[in-house]
Amino acid sequence: METRKGTVRSLWKQEEGRIRYEITTPSPAEIVIAGETIEVEAGDYIFYSEIA
Repeated sequence: METRKGTVRSLWKQEEGRIRYEITTPSPAEIVIAGETIEVEAGDYIFYSEIA
């Protein structure tokens, strides 16, 4: 998705019994995964969560 500050991308997929999230943000952001809020700077990130 294009924003005024750049492109935001997100992808998730099931991998080895977990969910893998790939997120790109062009500016600082709060990312919420499995109810947990993570504050990040601009960049590319990979997070994992267990499948409930």
